[in-house]
Amino acid sequence: MQNTSIICVDLDDTLIKTDMLLETAISFLKKNIFNIFLLLLWLSKGKEILKNELAKRVDFDPQLLPYNQELLDFLKKQNAHLILATASNRIIAEKIASHLGIFHEVLASDENINLKGKNKLEVLNKQFGNGNYVYCGDSNADLSIFKQCKEYILVNPSESVKRKAFAIKPPLQLFEYKKPFFESIFKQIRVYQWIKNILLFFPPLLAHATDAKIYSASVLAFFAFSFTASAIYVLNDLFDLDSDRAHPRKRFRPLAAGDISIAEGILSFVLLSSSSFFISIYLLPLEFSLILLFYFISNLAYSFKLKSIYLVDIVILASLYSLRIYAGSLAVNVPTSKWLLAFSMFIFLSLAFLKRYTELLDLKTSNKEKAKGRGYTVSDISLVQSFGTAAGLLSILVYTLYLESSSVSLLYKRPEFLYLISPLLLIWISRLWFKASRGFMHDDPIVFTAKDKVSYLIIGLSFTLALGATI
Repeated sequence: MQNTSIICVDLDDTLIKTDMLLETAISFLKKNIFNIFLLLLWLSKGKEILKNELAKRVDFDPQLLPYNQELLDFLKKQNAHLILATASNRIIAEKIASHLGIFHEVLASDENINLKGKNKLEVLNKQFGNGNYVYCGDSNADLSIFKQCKEYILVNPSESVKRKAFAIKPPLQLFEYKKPFFESIFKQIRVYQWIKNILLFFPPLLAHATDAKIYSASVLAFFAFSFTASAIYVLNDLFDLDSDRAHPRKRFRPLAAGDISIAEGILSFVLLSSSSFFISIYLLPLEFSLILLFYFISNLAYSFKLKSIYLVDIVILASLYSLRIYAGSLAVNVPTSKWLLAFSMFIFLSLAFLKRYTELLDLKTSNKEKAKGRGYTVSDISLVQSFGTAAGLLSILVYTLYLESSSVSLLYKRPEFLYLISPLLLIWISRLWFKASRGFMHDDPIVFTAKDKVSYLIIGLSFTLALGATI
């Protein structure tokens, strides 16, 4: 391989584990969702026009892209004339080539030509001669080039492409870096986050409901909310690719790392959201469906704009937790206690502040001043900590005041047991903040709690006390 004089390398899904057309289109939509009409207009004029217009309007950091490192290391060792030959627009290709510093020439699409498939084959044969170059590609569009190039390098192909390519001739080199698909999908949709939707069971449980039909409706509501939440996680990650790739931990998320393609991410979003609304519309009350729709729209507003506005983002995060409780009551037609809603609002407000505090502490440790796409700076860290701890203490106050209400004596035979839960709550909330201040907190305090043995002990003791108060 060392004697090869010309190696032409494809970009999308070959040199990088993503597609620059989809990346730039998503970045453009993130600026303004109504830009979709511009995308459709440009696409109607031809894909080369669409790529050119996006390249002129969307900036990106080539350093953050998920490169196929094994292929990149291989190319750096070759004593060859390296050509970046891509269907991506020239503006994008040249920026990536300049960053890598290993390519001698760039062949790419412009406003006049979409350099893909037969168009790319014609340009390569015209410039280098039929059979005088090695081509590095991955897709069905590259099969015609594999037939006429001297030799080819196959990168992370689908089984179908791999079979067709080997039928032409064996590749000079095969690079495969696929992770188990379902493992990556489960990680991407964050199944472990579904634990938050247990809140939907609180209204019937706290109302001491015993009808099995009520809980079967709660199960359906749980999955409807879980599918919607997962769809939103996927959408958030699609719109946060740059910021996630710049984050020390979030860069390993499947979409950011390129373990799942953008197309697969979009398909996951469509399937999850449609499944969720099918369950809610056909199997649950209309009021629940409307709340679920409101939850979905609120999350979209949060993803597109509101998460960058300080304090507003935290209030929305906390409200969305309380909304789960309210939705749980609507799903089973069981009234929700105003005390429960007030308690949940304050305790989740504390956890939302805790989430931001952890992010700011990471920034401070990394000697950075501001997180990309957020409205906070490191100088806000003490205020965020103060507000968060205060909200946590207020939640305990609300709980204690609730114990003096008339509804408690109606629901519980020994309400004095419930007072013992207050110090347990105080220990739990205070401990979370101590953990965070010492740098031991997960990005999401709910996920931390789900893995924390002490939290399980506190939850178990609280449940035992509540049971003792009931019997």
